[in-house]
Amino acid sequence: MKGQRFLVVAAWVLAALVPLGVARAKGVVEIFISGPGLAGEVEVTDSQTMAALAEMGGPGVPTNLLPVLGQEFYAIRMSIGDGAGKVFATNVYHYYPDPEGGPGYVLFYDVDGGFSDAEGRWHRARSGWDAALRLVLQSHGVDLAVASLPAVQPQAETTAAAPAGASRPAVILGLALAAVAVAAALGLRRFRLQASPRHRE
Repeated sequence: MKGQRFLVVAAWVLAALVPLGVARAKGVVEIFISGPGLAGEVEVTDSQTMAALAEMGGPGVPTNLLPVLGQEFYAIRMSIGDGAGKVFATNVYHYYPDPEGGPGYVLFYDVDGGFSDAEGRWHRARSGWDAALRLVLQSHGVDLAVASLPAVQPQAETTAAAPAGASRPAVILGLALAAVAVAAALGLRRFRLQASPRHRE
């Protein structure tokens, strides 16, 4: 009887450990990226790259402290599964490149078929995660070092516009001669004032 009881208890322990192992095996099983410069959705299949991108995280950023970001972004779909073909959820993130060239900003946009309290939150991408994403994009012909820079509107000129056809060196030389002429006139005026009889008294 004692031997049978031991076998029953052992069977219950093993049955309890199996779901625990499956739960621990949960992880990112699929990653798809789409956005400017990419031909549709791009699947990330390299295991090391997937592991690097799966480490999603970074310091949170309040909405009121976000920099001015462009309208273009990259949608990142990460599916969480058990590694045996079953997908539990797919998280959707929006990645916005940093206009100043640093790590970008990530918005937890949605959960396909579900909901998370983290939806709508922003965080700054970690440098390692950002570098992994940039390598994926570069492998598909997208260089964020160039493509992510936003268009800058030219500022209004503060000096008079150069005449049509005038070269830049000619304009600079003209301004320099004008400055010399003004300095000479001021120097001559000062000399005359010092040499006048009233100044001597």
